[in-house]
Amino acid sequence: MFLLNVYYTAKPGKREEFLKALYDANIPQLCRGEEGNSQYDYFLSKESPDLVLLVEKWDDAKSQSKHCEMQHMKAIESIKTQYLDNVVIEKYQA
Repeated sequence: MFLLNVYYTAKPGKREEFLKALYDANIPQLCRGEEGNSQYDYFLSKESPDLVLLVEKWDDAKSQSKHCEMQHMKAIESIKTQYLDNVVIEKYQA
């Protein structure tokens, strides 16, 4: 199993707009449908109004690497540029 915790820090007051843009582009649904994906869920911080945690679970690192090459993942880059200040990724392998 290959797990990622992706911490998105939205620009002040832009967290909801960021999530709406992701869902409008169908990003979560497309990612959940990819081969090797078993979880792709967003969580909102109660303490920080600009923080979003994305938890991704993949069968292996190869599946996750293939995910990064998908067309819908290229689309997410413009969304990130528009709404985010920072992204931190933690990777774990079991």
